Amino acid sequence: MNTNELSSQKKLKILMIAPEPVFRIRGTPFSVRDRCRVLANLGHTVDLLTYPFGDDFDFPGVTIHRTRHFPGIKDIKIGFSWQKIPLDGLLFIKAFLAMRRTRYDIIHTHEEAGMMGAILGPLFRVPHLYDMHSSLPQQFENYDTSTAAPVMWFMRWSEKFILKHSRSVIAICPHLKEIALEALPDANVHVIENLAQDHGPVPDEQRIKDVRKEFGLEDAFVVGYTGTFEVNQGLEMMAEAFKQVSDDMPDAKLFFAGGKPAQVEAFAAHAQKLGIGDRTVLPGALPPDRMPEIMAICDVLTSPRRIGTNTPLKLYSYLKSGAPILATDLLTHTQVLDDEIAVLTEPTPEALAQGLLKLYKDEKLRKKLSQAAVEREKECYSYPAYREKVQHLLEDGGY
Repeated sequence: MNTNELSSQKKLKILMIAPEPVFRIRGTPFSVRDRCRVLANLGHTVDLLTYPFGDDFDFPGVTIHRTRHFPGIKDIKIGFSWQKIPLDGLLFIKAFLAMRRTRYDIIHTHEEAGMMGAILGPLFRVPHLYDMHSSLPQQFENYDTSTAAPVMWFMRWSEKFILKHSRSVIAICPHLKEIALEALPDANVHVIENLAQDHGPVPDEQRIKDVRKEFGLEDAFVVGYTGTFEVNQGLEMMAEAFKQVSDDMPDAKLFFAGGKPAQVEAFAAHAQKLGIGDRTVLPGALPPDRMPEIMAICDVLTSPRRIGTNTPLKLYSYLKSGAPILATDLLTHTQVLDDEIAVLTEPTPEALAQGLLKLYKDEKLRKKLSQAAVEREKECYSYPAYREKVQHLLEDGGY
């Protein structure tokens, strides 16, 4: 779209509600930040209402408004937790007061804040856009929150209620669109995948050598991972796979960046128990601006998830990194990955071990997959492609 076309469009004033610690280095906060970024770049203004935790970001036209702290709650874990209930109550009150003060063109909600939009939209006669990052009942199942029949019924009812009271819905992957249409067949759903995180320039060869030296990986074949250390990520399974083929990969080391201190400590103990503690490097969570160089030092990047259907945000950055990818052959990955750009295996230690050994032994395969992955990211998941999808949603009346 050229400048004249952009300037002729109506500039929207958007109330965005995100029941997350924005910004934090994890999936949904990244997505919230990217939505704000692209809307600001397209000339719209956003008032973002979010939790009292997290780091600010600065985009022209975006203003962050945080709720007050709730006594006894100092942070929020990934997934649903009962601590979210009082924080969401404060968020709803803040949103209600904001709607009374200001005339917004649309309410844009994320995750369970969709219920707030479904209530406030009709109340103030303002259209509601629901950003669907996961299925509410599925989230309860995946994080073992509760699978009691009354709870699951309420989650399914809530999801359908939100969809019914949304002008349009953004699904972050095709499977979520299927879930939305199964719940409400006439829902107006647009798939807009998440975005590879662009934290800085690609490091040069000298910088790569320096980073390898920093972590004691100078001459190693680096099997990498970046992201959270939650149970669904399958990291212990990946460690077991590495153990099985470690004798055939004498120069290989695991390099898993991310996780909370307690999680890192627990994984280190598991690696030690497997006998690969001396071949495991765990730097903990690193700043986002280091991610390009962290991925650049990896000879293989892994995503060994065991469960789930939503596409992990890290995959888009993995594609962009130029490192070959090893992942489990599950819907959570195959909505983005296929055999042309990754090695996909069954979600077992034995299958992952054989996939890893295949990549280790075949340099030509690694280069072929890497080149294809980079091209796929440019075509489908780059910022220009992302902006085009959002622009199409705007032109289609989704906002």
